[in-house]
Order: sequence, then C-alpha cells, then structure tokens
Amino acid sequence: IALLVFMGNIAFAKFLKIYKTSDCYDVQITLSAEDGAAPYCLMLCPHNVSENTKNLPVIQVPVENMALTNTTQAGLLNFAEGIPLVTAVQQGNYFYNPHIQAGIQNGNIADIHAGEHLNLELLLSLQPGLLLYNTFSGNRELEKIRNLGIPVLPMSEHLEHHPLGRASWSLLMAILAGTEIQTKERLQQVMDDYLVLSAENTSVTAPNVITNMGFRGV
Repeated sequence: IALLVFMGNIAFAKFLKIYKTSDCYDVQITLSAEDGAAPYCLMLCPHNVSENTKNLPVIQVPVENMALTNTTQAGLLNFAEGIPLVTAVQQGNYFYNPHIQAGIQNGNIADIHAGEHLNLELLLSLQPGLLLYNTFSGNRELEKIRNLGIPVLPMSEHLEHHPLGRASWSLLMAILAGTEIQTKERLQQVMDDYLVLSAENTSVTAPNVITNMGFRGV
C-alpha cells in the first residue's frame, strides 16, 4: 500500500509537492512538462498567520470563495467537498456539477468567460477570494490577474499522466477548502482500492482514448 504523502512528495503526482511547516503549507507547482522547469512556489497559511519570511506569494486558507477556469478543477474540488465555495466559473455550460449549474441559473455563480479570455472586468467586480487559473493554454493572463489584486493559483493537473497523480490534486483543493483530514482519508482509500484492482487485472489491456472537450464533468 502506497503512502499518500511522504516528505512533501504526493504519491503519483509529478507536478505538485506540498510540504507542511509549523503553521503553513509550502506548495510547489510545476507548470511545464519540460525537463528542468522551475516550479511556481507559494504558501498556504491560516488567516491568523501574517508573517512571511520566505518572500513567497501567500494564500490564506480556508478561502471564503473561489473562481474556477476548467471542469477538472470542479471535479477535484467536489471530491474535497468544496463546491459550495464556487462563485464564478469560465464557460459554465461545460460544468456538469448540479450545484454549479443551479448557481449559474439562479445568478449566484457568474460566468467569467469572454471569448478566448477571461472577463477581467467582471472578475474584478466579483473579487473572488481565489482564482484557480488553468495553464493548459499558457500563462498569458496570469500577470494581469495578479495586478488586479486577486489571489491566483496556477493549476497544472492536466500534465499528470497517471490517474492517481491527477486525483492527488484534490489534496490541494482540500487545504484550500479546510477539509484536509477527511479528504486525505478518502483519497488514501481510493488509492488503495485502485492499486488492488490494478494488481488483480494485469492482463487487461486498456483502450486508448482521445478527448478534446469536457463532457458531463469528465
């Protein structure tokens, strides 16, 4: 049975590392699959911790609300029981989560999509506690969002090749949502079950699947 987290390394995740310090979490997110790519480093700290001796971006946790920019983030956040924190999404018609769809319909969740970009004016008016930024298409708007004073967390879960590697990003969502303990237990169980099933079905050949756009949350 594999350990979920050991010395900052998260099982099967190659692009995310989380180190627990006395008060905060040091997070390293690698945004490129190129060899030697430097990670983006930040800290996740409780609201009562204000000192930052490492001169890194700090996100106070748990966050009060957040905006999402792709459907994978919604799946990870849902696993961490943090969907009620969502107040904005990009391209809401692709989000299958019932809570998000209901929120869009009743006006409690805004759609910050504007063509191929984010609607920065709407984003500024909403002032989300955190924006999960999708780096799949690059980082072209990342600096603009930072300059607006909106806390932003770049995400690269799409770079993970192993399904458990991508699932492990739900641990990051759990820290943001304040549900780390229960999410860690559930994720460990998912990992254990997956590895047992994999060991029992070594002769099964998995089909190759190519997908472009999300469908019903997948």
